[in-house]
Parts: sequence; C-alpha cells; structure tokens
Amino acid sequence: MNLIKKHINKKWTDMLVLILTLFMVIIVGSQFVEREPIYGNTPYDLSTDWVTEDGRTVSLSELPAGEITIKHDLTDLDLSERDLCLKSSDTFLKVMVDGKTVYDYAPTYPNIIGKSYGNYIHVIPLGDDSAVLTMTLTPVYDGDTADLSNIYVESSARYIVDIYRQGLPEFVACLIMVFFGIVLLLLELTSQNTGSDQPMGFMSLGIFAVIVGVWSMNDTFILQSISGRPELIKMICYICMMMIAYPPVSFVASAAKRRDTILLPVLAVLIGVNFILTFTLAELGIVDPHYMLLFSHINIMFAMFMTIFLMVKATRNNTIEKRFLLTMLVGMTAALIGVGIDLLRFWFVKNSEYGSSSFTRIGVLVFIIAEGMYLLKEKNRLIVEKGKADLMQRLAYTDVLTGLANRAAYHEKEKELTASGRDGIIVLLDINFLKRVNDEYGHAEGDKHIIAAADVIRESLKELGDCYRIGGDEFAAILDTADEEAVAEAFRKLEAAEDDYNEKVSPPVPLRIAYGYAIYSSDNLSTDTAEDLADKRMYEMKGTMKASK
Repeated sequence: MNLIKKHINKKWTDMLVLILTLFMVIIVGSQFVEREPIYGNTPYDLSTDWVTEDGRTVSLSELPAGEITIKHDLTDLDLSERDLCLKSSDTFLKVMVDGKTVYDYAPTYPNIIGKSYGNYIHVIPLGDDSAVLTMTLTPVYDGDTADLSNIYVESSARYIVDIYRQGLPEFVACLIMVFFGIVLLLLELTSQNTGSDQPMGFMSLGIFAVIVGVWSMNDTFILQSISGRPELIKMICYICMMMIAYPPVSFVASAAKRRDTILLPVLAVLIGVNFILTFTLAELGIVDPHYMLLFSHINIMFAMFMTIFLMVKATRNNTIEKRFLLTMLVGMTAALIGVGIDLLRFWFVKNSEYGSSSFTRIGVLVFIIAEGMYLLKEKNRLIVEKGKADLMQRLAYTDVLTGLANRAAYHEKEKELTASGRDGIIVLLDINFLKRVNDEYGHAEGDKHIIAAADVIRESLKELGDCYRIGGDEFAAILDTADEEAVAEAFRKLEAAEDDYNEKVSPPVPLRIAYGYAIYSSDNLSTDTAEDLADKRMYEMKGTMKASK
C-alpha cells in the first residue's frame, strides 16, 4: 500500500513538473514571437515616414537624442472613427493637427516621485479631415531619446484590446509569480509542522517572487492603463528595485544554513541607506529617484556576489545537500543571467523592443519554480519524517493493548507534576482476580478483561486527568484537581460502569477494580509518598473486596 501511495505521489509530482515546464516554454516563447494586431480593419502604422524640421525622413526607432519635432502626412488615410494611439516611455508628448494643438502630455509630479511616469498608453482623437500630424517629443531626462512605440491610427477600443492581448502573457506570468510567492509565504507560516528548527526558505523565496512579479508588471502597460496613474506604478517599481536584492541572499543563507552571516545585516543596512537617501534627496529636489537607481543596481550586483560566495562556502563546508546545490546552481544561474542582461540593457541599450524586465522575468521564473518545487518536496519529506518520529514517540509512551499511556509516560507525568509545584491526586487501581481469569479461561480472555478495565477507568477519570497502565493488572491516574468530592463522583461512575459491563457482557469472572488515592501537595508530600499512600489504600480496598466474596 505504501509503495502504491509513493508511486501516485511521484506521478503527480512529475506531472506538475511537466506542466510547469510547458508553461515556462510558452512564457519564454511569448517574449520573442512577433504578435500581429487583431484589428478587423488594417490599422495605419505610423512608425515610419516621419519628417524632421530639417527635411530628413526618420522612423521612431531611429530618433536622435533630445527634443525633436516631427511631422507625418495624413492626407491619404481614412481617419473616420479612428484615433491616434501609441505607447510612450518617459517622453513628454505634444500633438498638433494642422497646426492646432490637440494633446499635450507633460505631467509634473511632487519631488519625491520624480519626473518619470514610466510607461503609458495615449489615445488622441483626430478630425476626419486632418492633413498634417505634428509631434514634439521631449525625453523626460536630458540626453535620452524619445521612446514611442506601437503607434497606429485606428479605433481606440481595438487598439486597447490589442495592447492588452500583447501584454497578457507577460501579465499572466507576473500574476502567477505573485500568486506563487503568496503560496510560499503561507507555506512558511506552516513550516513549523515539519519539526525542523531551520527556516525552510519559503519566506525569502515568496517575497522575492512577489517583488519581481509586481516590478515586472510595469512592462505590460496594463496596470498603468487600468489605474490611470503611471507615476504611482513607477514609484512602486523604484521601491521594488530597492528591496529586490535582499530576499535571494536571505534564501541562499537559509539553504546554506548560514543565517548568522554578517552579509545579511550589511545588505539590509545598504538597502536602508539607499531608501532613505533616495527619497530624502528627491523630496529636497536635489536628485531625481531615476538617477538613484544606480545605487539599487549596485546593491543588486553586491547581492549577486553574496549569493555566489555563500554557495561556494556552503559547498566547501558541505552544509548544503548535493541535490539542493544542483537545483540552486540551475535556478541561480538563470536568475543571475536574466538580471545581468536587463541591467546591461538598461544602461547601454535605449528603447529596447523588449521591456526592461523581460529577461529577469524569465530567469526568476526558472529560479522560483526550481527552488519552489525542491522546497515543496523537502517540506513533504520533513513532514513524513516528523510523522514517523511522532508515531515512534507515541508508541514509546503508549500501552499497545489498551491504548492508555504506559509506565514511562506515568513517570514523565510525575516529574511534570513535581516541577509544576501544583496540587493533584494520585490514584492507583488494580484488577481483582485477573490471575484466575488467565489460569482458568486463557490469556485471550485475560486480555479482554484488561481492555474492559482500561475502558472503565478511562471513561470514569478522563475528565479529571490522565490514565495509565503501569503493569499487568495495575493502572494509575494523575488527576489535575484536589477536589475529593469530584474524585468520589468519578469512583461512583467507575463502579456503575463495572456493573453495567458485567450485566451486558457477563464475563466468566465479574470485573472488579480496587482503587486508592492520595492528595499530592508540594508542601506536604512527595509524589513517592503520595503514591505509597494511594497504594496502601488500594490494597486495603482489595482485601475488603476479596473478603466479601
């Protein structure tokens, strides 16, 4: 049966890995496949054939740095029920039709937010008889190049649908990353069930997944469009970029069993300083948050070297399992390559056709899925081991025949009672005539007699304390009360239960249980003294019961 369960669990695990692998292939492929618009009528693509003020023809992908004014001839286009639709990134936009300004997007924000609005979608109405379209493009930051893309003259509704469709694979990937991160966070809250005193790493990995997922959504344009507040989305990205360095280092430190490393507090201090400096200098109008990204990127690079250092040291010290090390190498390599490529593109490749987090998203997805699957398997293994350990402990303290706690558990309870210093009652009980039952009717009948006695004792005394079988025909109870009236009532229930059993079952020898008790008080008696007194009283009752037969 265990082999069947193990096979089923392995089968479902393999299926989950296969599904996640196929999902990864789809997500990675979606980053690079050219997507055709889904318009019913062919849109007019305005990405080329623009004319500068000095008569040069340019495309939007070849614009020079700095502010530029460009024009496009609309006379041959059918403009009925169509708008000018485009996406922009950190570019102020002034649109004129036939010399008249119809749109001017140059928002200003509080110093703490900075100049950047990140990404945004623009829908600009055009007149049916428009002839010349003029745009003045001003990069938000000096020295940058205006960044416009997906510029069409088309129905705005269809354009928005197409933009959402194009961004949907990335958006879904980000949502899955965030969802997976939340699941990992919840798993960390239940990781104590594994019985391990070491953190599993779910918390760090989950936070990392949430941060990267939220940050990557900036590329999809969907949050900006839904909220209408692109500057706030950009601010969230700044914060995510500041915090993103810590979780992977924390995760690797947990995996390497090096939570005491000085690297974690050092990195935390660097992140805190970056956070305080960025928003303090921004609020004072000294430095825009955009330029402070350099320090976030330095922290990220520092975190990369930290993770490599921790993994190398863990490998040398054999503090990390080989299976986990292999998984870490695959996942961390993918994440480091993705982050590295995006950092290089951010600083050296302007207006990339892919978003600023495309490769990071791919690498981190590989990392999170690889590590998450390993941690889930490890959690299940630890839970199984803990279950086995708990079972062995229960067996060590349980009487197999009756299910009551055994003599070892009784002695542990005595120690607990002594250490607590509270008052209690020790009860000793003994089955009369058990030897006769065994000798005349066999040990099978004797076992039935013992089980019946255990049931009677348990049902009568369980509300007052714990019951134990401490010998062949000997039982005990330690009651968490010093109320003798409550104990007397329990003994009345015991005797009534004896009579009820004898009447219903009619055993060959009637069940009779002798008992005696003594009040334990840390001021007057030791547990040994109380036990001797209870034993004496029990034998007095036993003698009386035998004499009456």
